[in-house]
Amino acid sequence: NSFVRRELRINRRKTLEHCSRTARRDPLSGPRRAPSIQPFAGRPTPRILAFVHAYEPLDPVAFLRRSGVVHRDRLAVLDGSLKLTYGELAERAQRVAGALAALGVEPGDRVAVLAPNTHVLLEAHYGVPLAGAVLVALNMRLGPGELGYILEHSGARVLVCDAELADLGREAIERSGGAPRLILEDAYEEAVTAAEPMVRPLEDERGLLSI
Repeated sequence: NSFVRRELRINRRKTLEHCSRTARRDPLSGPRRAPSIQPFAGRPTPRILAFVHAYEPLDPVAFLRRSGVVHRDRLAVLDGSLKLTYGELAERAQRVAGALAALGVEPGDRVAVLAPNTHVLLEAHYGVPLAGAVLVALNMRLGPGELGYILEHSGARVLVCDAELADLGREAIERSGGAPRLILEDAYEEAVTAAEPMVRPLEDERGLLSI
């Protein structure tokens, strides 16, 4: 009917305008071409759009990056008395990356976290990838022997540990052979506060993200 045809024309026009604004070079398939309109099976009236492939690498922190702008002042974290907006969470995640780099963490290094579901663990899920490192989130219900095995097997260089789990973290490091550097929550907060925000570019969307 006429309503459907009118909506199709509006949607087609909006799509063409959007593609024209966002036209850019595709790193995989070469220059993007403007969408073309082709007749459908020889019929003159119905038309379809031939879209060109648009490549964008998968980024584990894309959600937070967007939310830090679009929902900058909205509440993102409520952890006891601590409240963080999306903008503050995005900034802290970048500071976590900067703090890890200051500790000598290089791209591909393993960073272990032993904590309950607090802001520390949440920040690690974004801050560790921003540093180009691999997250090793540890289950606080495991024993020191099991945790020590995971630390040794993963090759973790750093263990960020909740203050209430400090004894468990120390024993796990001892069982692992003592390789990871223990960062307790107070030292973590000091390091994050003092660090400069940092973002290491994503080199391979298929790279290891967590263990």
